[in-house]
Amino acid sequence: MNEDLLVIKKNEVPAIQFNKEELIERVDEILEQHKGIIYTIEDIPEAKKVVADLRKQKKYLNSERISACKPYEAIVKQTKTDMDDVLARYDTVIQEIDTQIKESENVWKKEREDYILNLWYDLNLYTQTRGINRFKGLAETFKIISKEGVEIEDLDSILNWVETTNELSNNSLLSEIEKTNSKGLKMTREWSLNVNKSIEELPKGDEPFEGVSEGLEALSKIVDVAVVSSANGEALNDEWGRHDYIKYLTALLGQEAGTKQHCIAGLKKKGYDTEKVLMVGDAPGDLQAAKNNNVRYYPILVGKEKFSWERLVNEAVPKLMNGTFDEKYQNELIKEFNDSLK
Repeated sequence: MNEDLLVIKKNEVPAIQFNKEELIERVDEILEQHKGIIYTIEDIPEAKKVVADLRKQKKYLNSERISACKPYEAIVKQTKTDMDDVLARYDTVIQEIDTQIKESENVWKKEREDYILNLWYDLNLYTQTRGINRFKGLAETFKIISKEGVEIEDLDSILNWVETTNELSNNSLLSEIEKTNSKGLKMTREWSLNVNKSIEELPKGDEPFEGVSEGLEALSKIVDVAVVSSANGEALNDEWGRHDYIKYLTALLGQEAGTKQHCIAGLKKKGYDTEKVLMVGDAPGDLQAAKNNNVRYYPILVGKEKFSWERLVNEAVPKLMNGTFDEKYQNELIKEFNDSLK
């Protein structure tokens, strides 16, 4: 700031001289004559005449004041106009810089949004965490960006719930909020509900991958088909019902039923031969759930969905049924699956 460079040269403006004291004395004398007088109804005309005369005097004095100040008002107005010309030069440069600041901030914000969105896609679709539960995915995303300097309000509460809850669902989240009144958990639940809403609002013209319809129909004729998913039950029923696939299923279990590992364990208790249970999935979490339950795993490969479904029906399930789905074959499938992810 260089105030010393901004020097406004001021001309001395003489004060307007007038007979102030004499005028006050004369006005007071005139007004004193009219103070304390009590006017009756008969005196109203006279009272009105007095008021009119006083107003006339006041108007005259005010007009004299305006007349005396008028030459100086022109000077002040011109000074203001001249200084406005100077100040306007600042406005042009300030506006240019402000525009650049806003543009840069918008670019930075867009880059950050794109980065976080791509990170979310990687975690959910293209890496070893593919198919991760939405709350775990959110927690992992927050962990990464918080290390990069992004501040997440009440992050500890979010991470603690994700790591300790027995059920990763909106209902479980609501129960925890009622206990803790955590702002972070409230925002997490609001986000999750908005995710559900967005899913509901998706266009209904979506189509399953090639091979799914034929595969489900063929498999349902020779084996029991159960769905275990980390998606919410309402969305599952909507999607599978919309494509008329529920008729092929023995069970349709969403996040409300528990983890995939828990659901598989529950299904095994129905009396199925462990050697004849096959977990079909497209995410490492599916593979882990299968391993934890000592059952076979078959991968649906990203970008090779049609091939995967055809091979499931024509090769993997027959091997499972005739006892040739051995360790060598299982390891080949797992390697192929891991190689398909980043």
